[in-house]
Amino acid sequence: MLFLAVQLYAQTSDSSKNTSGINFRELSFSEALKAAKEENKLLFVDCYTTWCGPCKMLSNVVFKDSAFAAYFNSRFVNLKMDMEKGEGIDLKKRYEVRAFPTLLFINAEGEVAYRLVGASDAKSLLKNVQTLIDSGGLSSFDKKYESGQRDSTFMGQYIDILISTNNDAKAQQVAVELLNSAYKNILHSKYYYYLFLRYYNDVKSSVFKFVVQNKEQLCQQYPEEKFQLENKIYFSWLSFAKQYLHKEGDSCTVDESGLSDYVKYMTNNGVKEAKLIGEKILIQRDALTNDWKSFAIRGKKLFAKQNKVGDNRTLLSMADIVYKSCSDSKVRQLTASWCERARKDLIDAEEKAKKNLAKGTILATPMVDYKGKFEAISADLRKPML
Repeated sequence: MLFLAVQLYAQTSDSSKNTSGINFRELSFSEALKAAKEENKLLFVDCYTTWCGPCKMLSNVVFKDSAFAAYFNSRFVNLKMDMEKGEGIDLKKRYEVRAFPTLLFINAEGEVAYRLVGASDAKSLLKNVQTLIDSGGLSSFDKKYESGQRDSTFMGQYIDILISTNNDAKAQQVAVELLNSAYKNILHSKYYYYLFLRYYNDVKSSVFKFVVQNKEQLCQQYPEEKFQLENKIYFSWLSFAKQYLHKEGDSCTVDESGLSDYVKYMTNNGVKEAKLIGEKILIQRDALTNDWKSFAIRGKKLFAKQNKVGDNRTLLSMADIVYKSCSDSKVRQLTASWCERARKDLIDAEEKAKKNLAKGTILATPMVDYKGKFEAISADLRKPML
């Protein structure tokens, strides 16, 4: 069973026309579609932009590969279309092209039979295209699924094609259905395990309970994904809790009864952070309704010391609200102290990581400079208010 993936590669050289390789025809879209009908072929459209690096790599390298070009020239009418010029602008809207490159394979009725998004090397991309063609394509799988076909082999192939054609929402729907019917396979199949990690979020389902109950075994079976599994479970619990927070304009309320029941449910299912997750929902309500007394009490539980729930992103978000909306100097100073503690924890963790680095290795730069952001916001919070 294939699990199709798309890799992107950058390319610095610039060329929008091939001198060899795939025979891209100088036709309008309607002319190309007519030619495809007459020749009983699919129309292949390379949807590109002039600034797209992976698009250039396809043009300059992949489309000039002899095996790749031979396959395309014998089976398709080939057309290149700049999505930001001329007909490309309308085709981009018509076929919902949202990323580049997008490779469209269009039938005689002008419908998309197959879609691939992204670029890869010639061998990998050709294999993906051949898999789509040989399988009958997405439309064929759609019809089989709609007619009720549900055997596991078909479902797995359908998910792979949906992924390869960038239809992630539908892939999730089918994956959830497959897991619901055969979730015990998660213990025996890495494919099912990956489907859970990627798509499954219902914390009150039998599938989720099964994974939680067997977490230790799964961590032993797939040690390289241990951190990913633990995060998946935690963030699923947290995400479900957010439904109890209701924001409409300037109004913010919490279904406290529902949240309380959910905290009990998490506790009964062994979630160590259950109470803090409840506090995290409530403190957002406190901040948005300017209930600073309650905010301070909850903040001491969440932010006074390092924990998984009182993460840096949440703290920074709360500190920003305090800075903009709170005039209580005690709360501002208290929030500043939490930010300073978080910054110190980051520095300590960085120093520890440096000591454990192999010689010659450089510590990776984080995507968000929380140290700098905490330093700036704590300084602002400690300034006398005007």
